[in-house]
Amino acid sequence: MAADLRSWLENRPVQAAHIRASERTWLWFRRNRLLAASLAAVTAALVVGAGVSLWQAREARRESAKARESLQFLADTLAAAVGAALERRTAGRKPAPDAEEPAAQAAA
Repeated sequence: MAADLRSWLENRPVQAAHIRASERTWLWFRRNRLLAASLAAVTAALVVGAGVSLWQAREARRESAKARESLQFLADTLAAAVGAALERRTAGRKPAPDAEEPAAQAAA
């Protein structure tokens, strides 16, 4: 009985009664407060870090999709503008003579 009293005063499991694992864990936390607080802080930091990382990954995917859409829009706009400029340039011109025509005229 003296050993159980000492165990109880030291926040250790007693032999007189069977206790559950959750109660044993609680007693361990009470005996090792600094270590328990450190473990809780590290766990919280990991959970928060994982959450922030997932949030940033989602934001990066969203921004990447926006950038791709903008790039496609600009490429389409540029292609249309270049096509229109080429059509304006070639609309009023006569077809260029072939390189062989002057040689054929000189030979005749």
